[in-house]
Amino acid sequence: MATASLEGFATGYVEPDYPSAARGIPVLNSFYFRFDQPDTDHHLQHIMLLPGGFSADLTPAVDLEPSTIPAGRAELVFQDDDPDDDDDEYFYRAAHAMLDGRARRFQFRDFDRGSVRRPLPPGILRPADSVTGGILALAGFKMQFTGNREDHIEQISVMLEDDGTYTIALKGPDNITYSYLIDVVRISGQGRTIVPGEASGSARGGDRINLPTPSGTDFVLRGFHFRYRDGDHHLREIGVMRQNGRMEVFFGDEDGNDPFDWRVRWAHIGGTPVIAPVARP
Repeated sequence: MATASLEGFATGYVEPDYPSAARGIPVLNSFYFRFDQPDTDHHLQHIMLLPGGFSADLTPAVDLEPSTIPAGRAELVFQDDDPDDDDDEYFYRAAHAMLDGRARRFQFRDFDRGSVRRPLPPGILRPADSVTGGILALAGFKMQFTGNREDHIEQISVMLEDDGTYTIALKGPDNITYSYLIDVVRISGQGRTIVPGEASGSARGGDRINLPTPSGTDFVLRGFHFRYRDGDHHLREIGVMRQNGRMEVFFGDEDGNDPFDWRVRWAHIGGTPVIAPVARP
């Protein structure tokens, strides 16, 4: 398996070329967003990371546009309600593991408010997955407060759970309604070894754990949860990065000094048996 990646600086919505992610089915490996001006007051209005390529639409009746990004492109946004302001430039980084045709890709979308847990739409999970050890992982995500509104942030979550549900949250003090689109990949366990993992913790600004990569495997994200422990904040950076035998998480406000709780779910995907990684409790 190969890994595709992209990074850059942007203001507002961007659609960069992502040709290395057009050679298979992209599964999210890492993501990171950061407003470039550390002393600027940033609320959040819209966050999006979606790779191009076909993704079967499971919620066609929902009054939101599906993702129809062509293969070889990506769409990204990290902005408040004024994307044309020079102070709103942000840095982005993303990486995807590229899987073969034994994986299938789906998308679903809706509106919600606060932090909720919902059942996955019919058509994603199969009875055979429980036999072969197949799992779901993220390809990308999009969350946006409705009405071009912005808010401080208390919690952001996109989490695929093991009980056929998902957790979604874009929560601030005003409890504004938000729209979301989750792009997922069903990964068959047939002919593969899949070793799931999960870690959580508390930190200020960011945190890291040792997470060695088993030989011959790729790391894919199954979900992330971030929540400030002392109320809502301006949001400067957010991300889950996998590199150099460790995983790093970021959820910093303008001074990077406020405590937050985090939880990340992942899997190592390989074609031969591997040893389960050991993560810090």
